[in-house]
Amino acid sequence: MVLRVPRHGRSHSFRPPRYDMKSALALLSLASLVAASQATSNDENTQLRMSVDQIIAETAENVFGDVFRGAEHLLDTVLHAGEKTVNKVEANIQEWSVGNTEFVKQDDIVYERFRHASFPGYQIRVKKPQLCDPNVKQYSGYLDIDDDKHLFFWFFESRANPAKAPLVLWLNGGPGCSSSTGLLFELGPCNIANDGQDTTYNKYSWNTHANMLFLDQPINVGYSYSKNGGVNNSPVAAEDSRKYAPINVGYSYSKNGGVNNSPVAAEDVWSFLELFVNRFPEYSGSLHISGESYGGTYLPNIAHVIHTKNKEIKAHAAQGLLPDNKVKVLHLESVLIGNGLTEPYTQFASVPEYACDGPYPVFDTDGPQCTSLRAKVPTCQRLIKSCYDYNNRLSCVPAALYCWSQMFGSFQQLGLNPYDVRRKCNKAEDGDLCYRQLEWIETFMNDEKVKSELGAVADREFKSCNMKVNQAFMMQGDGMHNAAAIETFMNDEKVKSELGAVADREFKSCNMKVNQAFMMQGDGMHNAAALLPELVEDGVRLLIYAGNADFMCNAIGNLQWLEKLETSFQADFQAAKQVPFVPLSSKSNKPAGFVKTAGGKGQFTAGNITYVQIYDAGHMVPYDQPEAALDMFVRWIMDTPLTVTTSDA
Repeated sequence: MVLRVPRHGRSHSFRPPRYDMKSALALLSLASLVAASQATSNDENTQLRMSVDQIIAETAENVFGDVFRGAEHLLDTVLHAGEKTVNKVEANIQEWSVGNTEFVKQDDIVYERFRHASFPGYQIRVKKPQLCDPNVKQYSGYLDIDDDKHLFFWFFESRANPAKAPLVLWLNGGPGCSSSTGLLFELGPCNIANDGQDTTYNKYSWNTHANMLFLDQPINVGYSYSKNGGVNNSPVAAEDSRKYAPINVGYSYSKNGGVNNSPVAAEDVWSFLELFVNRFPEYSGSLHISGESYGGTYLPNIAHVIHTKNKEIKAHAAQGLLPDNKVKVLHLESVLIGNGLTEPYTQFASVPEYACDGPYPVFDTDGPQCTSLRAKVPTCQRLIKSCYDYNNRLSCVPAALYCWSQMFGSFQQLGLNPYDVRRKCNKAEDGDLCYRQLEWIETFMNDEKVKSELGAVADREFKSCNMKVNQAFMMQGDGMHNAAAIETFMNDEKVKSELGAVADREFKSCNMKVNQAFMMQGDGMHNAAALLPELVEDGVRLLIYAGNADFMCNAIGNLQWLEKLETSFQADFQAAKQVPFVPLSSKSNKPAGFVKTAGGKGQFTAGNITYVQIYDAGHMVPYDQPEAALDMFVRWIMDTPLTVTTSDA
């Protein structure tokens, strides 16, 4: 998660924002200007936008000044490193062919290169690493876009019957966090260990029954990279900003940057999936897309693009308009979102209920904190509704600034882990992100041999999350995944070499400049749930799951927005009873949570719309309850009932 509750201690830690009257008035002044911008002339609108931008800048400086100054310093460092990276890479490129197979040697790493006539400007570079789980087939490398953006991926074949197993894409959130955190800390074939010097076998990996594909997007986080290491933070309306693709995540990179919204990110992900299944047609069967946290915003956008493109492909095929080397239909079967941010109007309003009356209340329900939180909900919802109605930066940024700061500000004083309120967070012992294993991952992923093995760019530093640019109250994120261990592992030279990562790219799980760029477009305040009804009606199944100890994307809000989703299954879902969820591998027959479901064919399927709440789990359900998470996942992708218990089986 990127959205972090700051703690005091180290000099580079986030400093609590100043919630003074000037800041509050500035936020409300900004909100009041938004409606006026909708009916003005072009000249007047330009002047008004300039005024709004000034208020945004002044408010951000007043409330988040320390954060932005840290971000500016970090950006200068990243830009300098990025220029070194690409200059070095471009000077060391060799190309050749063997038969019909193309190869490219870049930064002393040999990749197979695959290009597709229908995707000019796109290519994938592929390497075969032997890390993490050498007993399964692996591929890693980059999606290259116009020699500018470079998205890193890592694929693991299923441990069981890969020819019949579905392809599952996994994305961590942020925006700006590497999916390697999910791979090495939650649900991948191995878990980070020994301060990032090693990994251990994960028997609960989701590749037990699925071909798993982990993608670092957007660029300049993790191993993904760009020439300038930059992000597009231009003050344009959200509709126009969709011209810019999110980049700079993990080992992914881009020459010119350009990161600020989810819809364009979805276009690049679709292009990547097309190239991947064309190069590896053996994995072109059923497709599921999954993720957590800000993935709740990414995934509906990606699913929408896939679904729309599929319709276009089928229509063109019916008219005989497809080229011989045709684009494939991606057989999207379902979307899985864990503790996601998807429908902010409902989810932000659920914060007082969770904080004061939830399964792990952090405030006295009759105390001043709860009274204050409840009083702030109407203003937060009014601002979010304005974002929904006008769908532009001028209306969405005020909502992001106000709602994150006002609805989550009081939590920062509690000394608790916002991703698992059952736990305290001692930065001296647990690391800046409350999970020290994330730093281990950075150590591993920045090892030169690891970079080379993975095919990662040598000059790209892998970062799990950068606490120097803590945007705790701006935008939902996904960086609280044991940063120390992950970053240690991913920055190991052997790991970089094995994966084919750019050697000079330092791995960081989360790039906070990307996070800031998305925030300054108000991207997270858009209603991603609005993209889902068409998908559901056309047969794409939807699973929302949530750990009940997560404060940031709480289980109450996730159930509430799903109950409001307007589909033909809505009435049945609202009326559905909560049925115990018991993993079939459980010997005690003890419920691990509960299930609500609607649609499907009675009790013989997993349903068209399904919600699973997992007990005793925080934001990262596969980390806290790996057995239950795997059981849920396998039953879902096999479309078998989640309501069946061991006594029924």
